[in-house]
Amino acid sequence: MIRVPLNGAVRFRSAVENLGLIFQRQPGTFDTSAAIKTTARKLAETVREVLRGHLDVTRSPGRHAVPRRQIIRMAMDFVDQRADEYLGVKQLATVAGISERTLRTAFQEYFGVGPVRYLKLRTLHQVRRALKAADPSMTTVTEMATRFGVWEFGRFARDYRLLFGEYPSETLRHLR
Repeated sequence: MIRVPLNGAVRFRSAVENLGLIFQRQPGTFDTSAAIKTTARKLAETVREVLRGHLDVTRSPGRHAVPRRQIIRMAMDFVDQRADEYLGVKQLATVAGISERTLRTAFQEYFGVGPVRYLKLRTLHQVRRALKAADPSMTTVTEMATRFGVWEFGRFARDYRLLFGEYPSETLRHLR
């Protein structure tokens, strides 16, 4: 049995509750393989974050230094190959063969934002492209957002409006 800190348990429970609410409101949201794959990845990432620091992890001593430019190139190649997939910081760090902390430093130096912010902006742009291409009579904002790993719709709508100057529903309806 693993003891998880209270805040970790609360985060996990919140993620599962959000999924449950999405499923109750729009069960068809999880009918596509992309939505299922994204949901599984995001849920696994949440579990890893909750358990981080509570499992015995042995690190190999004397890791070699990877140039920042190479880290960014490897991470961006991985991002480009997975244009329509939800990606997490852990995946990018693993692909680059570095720690999440080193990835954060490299992103901060190169882009001026950390990988979490970069991936969040990427997701907002992905959803926007999908909404612009979607038929408003055949899809919903919830379906599109969930496809790209969004579970917190209120925060998503706020961030979307701050970035693009309109709500996701307006983009879907192609209002300008």
